[in-house]
Amino acid sequence: MKSRLLSLVVSGLLLASSNLSASALRFSEATVQTGTPPSGVAPSPVVPAGGVVTVFTDRAAFDAAFPGLAVETFNGGTAPAGNFAVCDAPLSSVPGSAACGFDPGELIAGVSYQDNPGPDAAALILLGVGTSLNASQALVSNTFSDALDLVFSPPVSRAGMDLISTSAPGVGDPDTVLVTLFDASDAVIDTVPAANASGPGVFFGVSSPVPIARIRLLSNTNRAEGVDNVAFTQAVAAVQRSVPSLGFGGLTALVLGFLALAGFAWTRRQ
Repeated sequence: MKSRLLSLVVSGLLLASSNLSASALRFSEATVQTGTPPSGVAPSPVVPAGGVVTVFTDRAAFDAAFPGLAVETFNGGTAPAGNFAVCDAPLSSVPGSAACGFDPGELIAGVSYQDNPGPDAAALILLGVGTSLNASQALVSNTFSDALDLVFSPPVSRAGMDLISTSAPGVGDPDTVLVTLFDASDAVIDTVPAANASGPGVFFGVSSPVPIARIRLLSNTNRAEGVDNVAFTQAVAAVQRSVPSLGFGGLTALVLGFLALAGFAWTRRQ
């Protein structure tokens, strides 16, 4: 009886071990999936938790409200169609940080992409076209337990992007991505759930009266969350121009100088 019980325990441990090894902790280690992917869930209305920000779920409406914004498509990087490339974090336009085939300065300046917690080496994935049902190249986190951060410097007043969630090449999982906005002091402005962030993705746009210094994207089901077609504009800061005070001495010198010029002009007329 004891030997049979021990055998069952050992068998259970081996099965658990095999299941653990089969479930990859990173997108780059996941097995390519084939066949028909699961259908996406219907998007639910997005309501800001604190009523602070204005949320857009349609890119056309966002573009109409804020026309002319530059868009980061990530198409300048190198990732084979149907496959992916692994990038170090942070990824930005700053010379020395470019990876995955991006030339220094090629990415739009003012934003960096990194894992959270991080930044770490091999923390980001550049998806090639069609790798996870994405229509164009996109950037996602590599470690499933990590979030993806967009860090803006200087902060921005509005931003829009296509949200993506995937657990393996060939899979566009139904998922909800939690979008958390932070100000320059790293205080939370708002948290908004974005549903149907799978496959081709869903659009998420936001306008905030409080400048946004960081956007954190976190999959609700522990998957690789990411972005494509990122657009943003910097927050407008009031520029204060101060007029220097002359003081009594300065004012006296100014008056004397004016009188001297007047006397010189009168002498010339004589």
